[in-house]
Amino acid sequence: MAIAYPDNAANRFSANSRGDFERTYRAALRHSWHVRLLRLGVPAVIAALLLIVLVINYLPPIGGFRLPGELGNLVIHGTKITMQQPRLTGFTVDSRAYEFSADAAAQDITAPNHVELHAIHAKMEMQDKSMVEMSATSGVYDVKSEILTLNDDINLVSSTGYEGRLTEAVIDVRKGNVVSD
Repeated sequence: MAIAYPDNAANRFSANSRGDFERTYRAALRHSWHVRLLRLGVPAVIAALLLIVLVINYLPPIGGFRLPGELGNLVIHGTKITMQQPRLTGFTVDSRAYEFSADAAAQDITAPNHVELHAIHAKMEMQDKSMVEMSATSGVYDVKSEILTLNDDINLVSSTGYEGRLTEAVIDVRKGNVVSD
């Protein structure tokens, strides 16, 4: 059984003379070259664009850099991540509210469980439902054990009228205890 082709379809792939064969062969070589170029070029261009984006966004200029978007209050310098105006709120195991805020917090990515806090202000509800407000110049929060250690110029004010000035205080956030020597 013979297949009938339209005139232009039958001549498209057949070479009637040596000149037609050479022209078709050169066209096939050009096509193969273009395919090879695209197979290598497209991934190379994509990789170059990604590299440019990474360099622009993540290589620190002198003095650190700021991340774009909603993370604009984070600054990365070396191995430390610094956040402006951090805030931590929650409840103890016996449902007492607490809130910690600071002017700045720094976390070293080599020690991710410890967060250094500066100019700390804390509020905690005590077991007798009174509120205690604390402020300190600096402190360290252990994320894993949920213990906040306040240092330097600590001021405690209770809603029941008690006031205290301390040099060091350890706050167990889970239990809601404040301990100082």
